[in-house]
Amino acid sequence: MGFFKCPKCGYAKVKPGSEECEECGVIFRKHRESCSKDICKKKKLLKRCEACDSVISKRAETCPRCGDPQGTTSIQSLTEEGKEEFWGSLFDFSFSGFITTEIVKILYGISIFFSVIFIVVMIISGFSQSVSSGVIALVLSPVVFFLQVIVARMWLEVVVVIFKIAENTRNIKK
Repeated sequence: MGFFKCPKCGYAKVKPGSEECEECGVIFRKHRESCSKDICKKKKLLKRCEACDSVISKRAETCPRCGDPQGTTSIQSLTEEGKEEFWGSLFDFSFSGFITTEIVKILYGISIFFSVIFIVVMIISGFSQSVSSGVIALVLSPVVFFLQVIVARMWLEVVVVIFKIAENTRNIKK
């Protein structure tokens, strides 16, 4: 385990488990209470590291900042919280939460499904015109399929990035 940085003064050689900063003397527990407690309450998937007060994921086994081992949270409880957020966001007319990042996997699966249908139709129509057209369609179909899947994946990644930027900007604003 290495050192971590003091959240108040930025001193980078604070030992994990220390109660106070050697440089500025801030007591971490008091600093944690005076800081915005809301970040952990508003984001159900975030918590504060007990050792260094960093905001980390509830899924983290160790703090990425100081390396302090964290208490385990079951994946089932995180999944149940995510389901509640999804249904709450789905019927939220103020659009304060986004569901796009939650359903992008489904959209990707649908795009692959339609790509397969397109390829099957392309091969059938090729063979219905002539044998040579069918063979050409059969040879080109894997290339066309992979290009369609790559383009769909790229567009969905762009959409996810845009929504993640919006979510992160909202978190920074808070």
